[in-house]
Amino acid sequence: MKQKNIFTEFKTIIENLKIVANSSQNTLITEEVKKLEVKIAKKEFLLIILGQYKRGKSTLINALLAQKLLPTSIIPLTSIITIIAYGDKPKCVVEFFHKKPKILSISKLPEFITEGKNPKNIKGVKKVFINLPNDFLKQGIRLVDTPGVGSIYQHNTDLSYKFVKQADMAIFLISPDPPISQAELKFLQTIKNDLAKIIFVQNKIDQIEAGDLQKSFQFSQKVINEVFDNKKIRLYQVSAKKGLEGKIENNPDKIQTSNIIKLEEQLKNKFLSKKDNILILSLIIKIQNLIKELEFEIKLKQESLRLPIEKLKEKTELFHQEALKIKQEKEDSNYILQGQIEKIIKETLVKDLEDLQKIEIPNLRLMFKNFTQTNLNLSGSELLKTFNQFIEKTIKNIFKQWRKEEEKKLQKILNKIIIRFSHQNNLRIQKIKQISSEIFNFEINKIEDNLLFAKEFEFRFAFDEYKINLDFYSPLISKLPKFLSHKLLYPKMERDLLNELDRHCGRCRYDFSQRINKSILDYHNKLERDLEQAIKNIEIILIKTIEQKGEQEQQEKIISLKLNQQRLMLNKIKKKLLEINRYEL
Repeated sequence: MKQKNIFTEFKTIIENLKIVANSSQNTLITEEVKKLEVKIAKKEFLLIILGQYKRGKSTLINALLAQKLLPTSIIPLTSIITIIAYGDKPKCVVEFFHKKPKILSISKLPEFITEGKNPKNIKGVKKVFINLPNDFLKQGIRLVDTPGVGSIYQHNTDLSYKFVKQADMAIFLISPDPPISQAELKFLQTIKNDLAKIIFVQNKIDQIEAGDLQKSFQFSQKVINEVFDNKKIRLYQVSAKKGLEGKIENNPDKIQTSNIIKLEEQLKNKFLSKKDNILILSLIIKIQNLIKELEFEIKLKQESLRLPIEKLKEKTELFHQEALKIKQEKEDSNYILQGQIEKIIKETLVKDLEDLQKIEIPNLRLMFKNFTQTNLNLSGSELLKTFNQFIEKTIKNIFKQWRKEEEKKLQKILNKIIIRFSHQNNLRIQKIKQISSEIFNFEINKIEDNLLFAKEFEFRFAFDEYKINLDFYSPLISKLPKFLSHKLLYPKMERDLLNELDRHCGRCRYDFSQRINKSILDYHNKLERDLEQAIKNIEIILIKTIEQKGEQEQQEKIISLKLNQQRLMLNKIKKKLLEINRYEL
C-alpha cells in the first residue's frame, strides 16, 4: 500500500470515527478526533522535547537551530508549550485562551513563555507558534519545547503530560549528574505507548569527569532498556550548551566535542528521513486509544439498555454505593498520606537540621575564634562591618551545600510516596470501571497509570533583613581603644553568629515544610479530580440510559440499533488499522 493511499484511508477512518464520537456525546473524545482530522490533513509531524526541568531542553532546541531563540536558565523557566516550524520569514504568534492571537517580535518571547514574566500563565497564553527560515526545520517537522516536568510549578508538569499524546516522536533528555531518576523511569513507563518513537539523549556531558560520565551512561542505558523490555535502546550523548556556543562562535573544536552534529545526522538519517512512516504509526496509536474509550461507553450503554428499567435503577444504585466506598477508601488514604508527610518532616527534616547544628556549632566557634585573631588591628566600627560580611558568607556557605543535599534527599522520599499513592488512585479508577463492567456484564481493557511528580524545592537566604543589633555599644565603640571595643563586642558577636545558624535552621524547617505540604495538596486535588471524573463519566451514561428507558420501546430499539452500528463501525476501523500496520513501516 502506498503512503498516499494510507493517508487517504486515514481520512476515511476519521470520518467514521467522527460519526461514532458525535453519537457518544463525549466532548473530550470529539475534540481529540477533530485534532486528528487536522493533523492528517496537514501531515503534521510533532517532535517533542521532554524531560525533567534543568535537563537543558530549550538549550538543545537552540543548538539544533543554531541560534539563541528560546530563553534558558538554571531555574524552571519555560511555562508554555512553544511550537517551532519552518517559515520563509521569522514570525511569532501567541495564541490565547480568551482573546484573539497576537503577532509579536521574537525578542518579546520571554514575556509570554517564561515563569518569571508570566507566572502561572496569568496572561492566559494557550500556545506560542514560531516560524523560522531554518535548515533543520526544512525537514518538515515541528519542534515542541515543553515545560519541565517535576519543577516547583505543578501547572507546568500538567501541561507537558497533556501535550505528549498529541506528539509523534520525542527526544527524552536526561543528564549524567544526577543520572536518570526513578520518577523519570515511571514517566517513561507511562508515555512509552503514546509515542511512535522515543530518542534518548544524555545532555551536559561536559559537566562531569570521564569516569563518572561512563558510569552514569551505563546505568541510565541499562535502566532505560529495562523499561522497554530490553530492546537495546541507544542513548546519544551531547553537550547542547557547547554545541550552541560552537555554532554561534563558528568554533569547530567546540562543535566537534559537543557531538551536536553527530546527533543531527542520526536524527536526519535514522528518523526524520522516515518521518511519514513514524507519523503513520503514531496515528494508528492515537486512533486505537480513542477506539478503546468509545468501546467502553458503547458497551456500557448496550448492557444498560438490555435491562428492565427497575433492574437498571437497582444496578445504578449499586454502582453509586460502590463508588461511595471507593471515595471513602480515598479519604482514608488521605489521612495516611498526611501521616507520611508528617513523618518525613519529623524523622528526616527536623533530625537532619538537629544534626547540622550539632556539627556546625563547634565549627562556628572555631571559625569565630580565627576571625577575632585575624582582625585584631581593626577599630570597633571596622570590626562591625567586617563581622557583617563574615557572618553572611559563613552562614550562606553552610546552608548552600546542606540545602542541595537535603533537597535531593527529601525529593527522593517524597517522589516514592507520591508515585505509590498515585498508583493506588489509578487502581481505584480501574476498580470503578471494573465494577461498572461487572454490574453490567462486559469486559474492559486495563487503563494505564497516570504518573505524578513531586515538586522540587527551593530555599532563599534572608540576609536582606539581617542587621546586628549593637546600637547599645555604638557611642562607646568609636571612643574606646581597640582592645576594649573588641572585648565588648566579641561575646555578642559570637551569640549572634550562633543565633543566625539557629534562625536559618528554623527558616529551613518552615520553608521546606510549607513546600512539602503545598506539593501534597496539589497532588491530592489532582488525584481527586481524576477519580471524580471517572465516576462522573459513568454516572452520566447511566442517567441518560434511565431517561431513555422511560421513553417508548420503539425509541429504545432505535438507540440499540445505533449502538450496534457504532460497534460495527469501530470494528471496521480496527480491521483497517491492522491492514495499515502491516505496511512496511
